[in-house]
Amino acid sequence: MLKVKTDYPKRDKNINVRKLKNIVFCDTETIGSLYHKETIFPFDISMKVYDNKKSEVVKEKCFLVRKFFNNKYTMGCTFSAGKYPRYNEKVLEDRRYNVNSVREIAKSIEKMLKHYNIKYLVAHNGGFDFSALGRLFKEFNVKNPLEKVDVLDTMTLARGVISNDKNYIRFCLKNKDVLNSRDESKFLTKSGRVRETAESFYCYIIDNPAWSEDHTGLEDIDIEIKIFEYCRNKKAITPINCKPSWRDLQVVA
Repeated sequence: MLKVKTDYPKRDKNINVRKLKNIVFCDTETIGSLYHKETIFPFDISMKVYDNKKSEVVKEKCFLVRKFFNNKYTMGCTFSAGKYPRYNEKVLEDRRYNVNSVREIAKSIEKMLKHYNIKYLVAHNGGFDFSALGRLFKEFNVKNPLEKVDVLDTMTLARGVISNDKNYIRFCLKNKDVLNSRDESKFLTKSGRVRETAESFYCYIIDNPAWSEDHTGLEDIDIEIKIFEYCRNKKAITPINCKPSWRDLQVVA
């Protein structure tokens, strides 16, 4: 069995996000149970290469894992089951969507990283996506193309800019009765902490508490880019390869 890393590279430092060049945003949609980490694998691996100097996306792809996506029973047991017909339409009509083997996906990602000289992968709660991808490559005995890429987590990034902002706290308190897709407060946890989901941050940025996340990879990356840009414009400096924990957050609304 090929050894494949499922954890971050051991390189910790702070970076100025304004100085980054080409970066790749990543979001995954998964199969499996959140209560059993070993069962979680991505079926949707979406990526957008972003030119940080020009503030524009230069390439975007959605890789659908053939082993999972072509199994209707497997897909029917996922959180995205209701979106399966829409995914099938995208595969037929949208060149950004491709159904590939894990080995083909790894080769395509490796080629993308090399072509655009990518050093940083950006994701919200990136530890989840990075671990799920590592688990996928390990399961299929394929070399992980992300092994040497540093991870910038927009949740950690936003903590230094948005979470502690009194205006965000007021926004969360004002809209505490707005519910998310799990019928929980979209903006406050049960312990009274402000939420740090991409959805809650984006609602604040656009000042629309009713907005809801799509929960499909490429579409969700768009809001991660907006969070990144908002923090970048606030001259944010953030650590990399850092897995955020609720214990790190001291803001109780």
